[in-house]
Amino acid sequence: MSIKSSVNRNEVERLLALSNLGIDYSTLNRGIDRLSEIAAKIAGTQICLVNLIDSFSQWTISSIGIQQKEIPVENSICAGYTIKIGKNEVFEVTDLSKDVRFADQFYVTNYLALRYYLGFPLTTSHGYNVGALCVMDRLITGLSQEKKELLKMIAHQIVERLQSNKLLLDLNGEIKEITLTKNKLAHDIRGPITGIIGLSDAIMKQGDENDSEEMMNFNSLINASGKVVLELADSILEENLEINEKQSNKLGESEINLVGLKNKMDQLFAPQARLKKIALEISCLEGNELLPFNKNLLFQIVGNLLSNSIKFTPEFGQIFAKFGLSIDDLQDLWLAIEVKDSGVGISEEKISSILNSDASSELGTSGEKGFGIGLNLVKILLDKLDGKMEISSEINKGSQFSLKMKVS
Repeated sequence: MSIKSSVNRNEVERLLALSNLGIDYSTLNRGIDRLSEIAAKIAGTQICLVNLIDSFSQWTISSIGIQQKEIPVENSICAGYTIKIGKNEVFEVTDLSKDVRFADQFYVTNYLALRYYLGFPLTTSHGYNVGALCVMDRLITGLSQEKKELLKMIAHQIVERLQSNKLLLDLNGEIKEITLTKNKLAHDIRGPITGIIGLSDAIMKQGDENDSEEMMNFNSLINASGKVVLELADSILEENLEINEKQSNKLGESEINLVGLKNKMDQLFAPQARLKKIALEISCLEGNELLPFNKNLLFQIVGNLLSNSIKFTPEFGQIFAKFGLSIDDLQDLWLAIEVKDSGVGISEEKISSILNSDASSELGTSGEKGFGIGLNLVKILLDKLDGKMEISSEINKGSQFSLKMKVS
């Protein structure tokens, strides 16, 4: 394996570790804000950020001192340097304005006028740096070793919190599955029990023709027992019906609908598109747009598709995204995603590499760097959901990505 292939594989594995956390970048994660507040107090700095790094962007999930949601990875100290250091190391710059790597960055030259940076990688239990905790200030400063050790502990707590949040999300999903299984069980037992009762009713109606009083008593017991079980099944169904009626318009933590998915993607990626003067239009098909479905890995899949199109579409280009939801004969939900852009296009050889999970990163139309392999990651995540992807493209005329995956 070449060095480049090894680097690509390591980055894909890091991105998979990030995806496994089930992060929704558009909302602050439970408990993270409090930890970032404590970090800022310990450091005594004006700014503290908790950042997660994906293929194209640095997403800030908690911020103290400034309001920031997303910046491209090529502008990020955390993405370019902090996540590349070891688990117990720190990345520190005492004067950003005098460091050639950062002196021209907007956060140094604009009104922020940042000077000091100190970053700690957010390392998962499997050793992947999925993001960073960083503190920054407009003054040239430095922190004692004791404070750095305390901040390392907070970075560790942040990762534990993210993992705990994902575990809670998974448990809620399992509870829903148990409820659905109970509902299905109730349906399944009604048929046989109804048959038993019908049979015993028929035997009891022929009571005068039966030779054995014992047989009549036995059938009487079958009838009574069957009715008890049937009442139990009906009770289970009624209970689930009441729950479903109460929650029909309420989405669980692990759920989303087409309207919500559209709004989330607009919120996350419209700013990137506007910055590059690209027209981004996201829509969803009518019919099942309010039906809830599992959002596991969805933001990572759709986000990488849209980021890729923005990266490889030149200024004043167009990107169209469309979401649709269908129900098959087994009552499984299938999400269809289509993203079409007017970008630089993809060669047949490159398409083959992507579909075979063997792609590499390239520069975008404005020189954006890919710190990962976005489409390769989409393919790997789709495989986890038993999904499929088709790609059609023409050089200098754009690309179209069509995905389908089960989300029930």
